[in-house]
Amino acid sequence: MSYVSWIALIKSAEKTSAVQGNTRKVHYRFLDGREMVEEYSMDTGVILRRAWKTNRN
Repeated sequence: MSYVSWIALIKSAEKTSAVQGNTRKVHYRFLDGREMVEEYSMDTGVILRRAWKTNRN
């Protein structure tokens, strides 16, 4: 996947965000049903974890 298509995918996703302790969690829901959660350190802004959930039909 190219950088341009990745940015377009992220922009089109439904996004929610929450802060828990010293971590920001961002939940993405994509048009094709996939979901992704990213966790970022509030101190450094560095991503700590990325997890995907896909529908397996």
